[in-house]
Amino acid sequence: MRRLLFLIALAAAMLVQIAQASIENAEIYNSANDYYTRKEYHEALDLYLELANRGIQNPLLYYNLANTYFKIGNTGYAVLYFERALLLKPFDRDIRANLNHVRSKLEDKIRPLYDEGIFRLLRTLFSFLRLKITVYLEILLFTTLIVLLLSFLFLRHSRIRLKNPIIVIGTIYTAILIGMISQYAYERKFPQGIILQKVLDVKSSPLVESETLFKLHEGTKFRLIEGRGEWIRFSTQDGRQGWILQESIALIQEG
Repeated sequence: MRRLLFLIALAAAMLVQIAQASIENAEIYNSANDYYTRKEYHEALDLYLELANRGIQNPLLYYNLANTYFKIGNTGYAVLYFERALLLKPFDRDIRANLNHVRSKLEDKIRPLYDEGIFRLLRTLFSFLRLKITVYLEILLFTTLIVLLLSFLFLRHSRIRLKNPIIVIGTIYTAILIGMISQYAYERKFPQGIILQKVLDVKSSPLVESETLFKLHEGTKFRLIEGRGEWIRFSTQDGRQGWILQESIALIQEG
């Protein structure tokens, strides 16, 4: 009995702490919004970052962080946090519109390889199909498939009509599942990141004294290929590759 009472008291104390933390976070967030409204962007940024440093991963927080960074002229971090917000809320039109606006201001105008026709359509489609959305879609397809299979087993007079839908739904479910697993593995192995340094020399090898292949500027998106000590090898969307220091970049996917 004493152990049960102790567990109840411990759970109650934890709930009180969580509630207090939530209230404090809400107060900080509201204060940051007030600073932003008064155009005191650096003060707003400090408070938004305090929430982010507490481990809060929220699309609205990232959206406000991105807008604040853009207001103070830091387009690299603006792109980074718009991208992070989009990971959590891929169908948000405001996030996409503001991200596209910031991209239009970037110095590096990089056009992805194979950016025509079906390739552009697929790239747009995959930008919406984040892992969470795809999981929900798979659950819906799986549930539909189970219902169809049960109907096929118990409604003998409908078997002819159900055969084709079962094949179609099963094929779509399997294709999306394979694609989801492959995409997840690919993103984990080759994550995307954003260049945060104003101007960056891209090297031919992981050495400071190596040849500079080209320059890139803040806000440029890349895909990490490999890491070696404090260096990473990356690829830009137009296919160029090189080495840069890790301290000059940040990965979009946290953790």
